[in-house]
Amino acid sequence: RILEQSKAYNRHFAVLCGCYPSIDVIECLRNKSAADILKYSSLIKYDVPTYLNKPLTVGLPWDATLNLPSFYLQYGNVDFINRYASQITIPVIWGIDKDEGTLFIDEAVNKSVSLYYLIAKGIVGFLWFPQNVDKISELYKINNPLQADYHDTLAQILGDYAFTCPMRSMSRSLTLAGNANIYLYVFDYIIQAVELLYGSSHWAPDCYCHVCHKSEMPFVFNPPNVSTILFTAAEETFAQSIGCRWTNFGKTGNPNSLSCASPTWNTFSINTNTSLNLTLDTTGYVSNYRGNPFCDFWDNLGYTF
Repeated sequence: RILEQSKAYNRHFAVLCGCYPSIDVIECLRNKSAADILKYSSLIKYDVPTYLNKPLTVGLPWDATLNLPSFYLQYGNVDFINRYASQITIPVIWGIDKDEGTLFIDEAVNKSVSLYYLIAKGIVGFLWFPQNVDKISELYKINNPLQADYHDTLAQILGDYAFTCPMRSMSRSLTLAGNANIYLYVFDYIIQAVELLYGSSHWAPDCYCHVCHKSEMPFVFNPPNVSTILFTAAEETFAQSIGCRWTNFGKTGNPNSLSCASPTWNTFSINTNTSLNLTLDTTGYVSNYRGNPFCDFWDNLGYTF
């Protein structure tokens, strides 16, 4: 979605809230209740139905930018960062959930429909071109015609290709360009009230037992009085520790602080590919996460999104 489309959606939202035209639109919106924000955001009219067109996200510009809103994405996301790494000097926090691909694969193909050997290879060929089927199948062991289902395997492939490995590639480029303030994380925890959080969508049951895309968001934002987010006492402590890191990063560009829980969050290193492993029981480090052979393979094959 380009910036002008996003502005149009946001103007419509402000009109619905009674804040546009106004001398200070932002101040007017800040004075609205949470109930009003949710109510009017659900009434926004949009013309391109996509998964992202949900309340509070329809007005976001999904084109990547560099420093200025007018500097639009000219290449694929990974290529964009790699080409302009020397100009990106701001500190960066980015990370992945352990099972990033699960939600997307299960939303596309219901888990009740088995993805057998030939179907799985067909999907690989469709997404990553026929000439790469054998190499990908060998790497991820899509080699057993008798295996009943390949949902989890395809989810791992998608997670590596679209999330984990691009993050490593971009982190490497930024670090090589001299940016020494790159912080990576791997989130590996399933909230206890997971069924309440995800509801009953056809893909939801698999997220009851996988760390799906966006699993860290309730812990990062820790919103009060949201009926679908209920923390145990231990989870609340976990959320507070995550919030401490993110807040300190927002203030200083460094997530570390004496007031935040240990361990110290080390910056990314090309040699060790170190990420902070965020989980309830033991937050520590994971090195070379999915790096060799998986991310090495995808770096060589290339990214086209």
